Amino acid sequence: MRKTIYALAITLFVLANSQNTYAQSIGLKTLPKLTFKNLDNKKVDLDQSIKENQLTVVSFWATWCGPCLQELSAVSDLYEDWKEDYGVEFLAVSTDNSRNLTKVKAMANGKDWPFPVLTDPEGTAQSKLNFPAVPFMLIVNQKGEVLYKHNGYAPGFEEELEEKIKSFAL
Repeated sequence: MRKTIYALAITLFVLANSQNTYAQSIGLKTLPKLTFKNLDNKKVDLDQSIKENQLTVVSFWATWCGPCLQELSAVSDLYEDWKEDYGVEFLAVSTDNSRNLTKVKAMANGKDWPFPVLTDPEGTAQSKLNFPAVPFMLIVNQKGEVLYKHNGYAPGFEEELEEKIKSFAL
């Protein structure tokens, strides 16, 4: 009996701590102050942009990243519906360095993406958010709290992303 109680106590302790670890792993923290530039070279404060929307999805990408481009194309097809159905904004933040900024603008214009494209040539976001690689995505609420984060892309992920958006929008 004593061993059973001891084992149960350890199990409950592990479960309680795993929930905390899970909460930390999905990034239930506030987004740091980040400033980017839009394609017209005007400053955009991320915290001001997210306050205007119920939810904001921020996708970090690069022109040389094939999975990033697949993700942005997939989201592009769904963006207007998501905006209408869930009141979500989608921001695509390029992590390309300053030498590639002309590629970013040309690519965004060529793809005719319906969402805002921003640039972070100094890599400020990657160092402050400590993400390992692109594509990297966050869902953020109006208070700047990171509700969800995801690294990488595989075809079909946009369906999982929509389910996350839907669950947070309710």
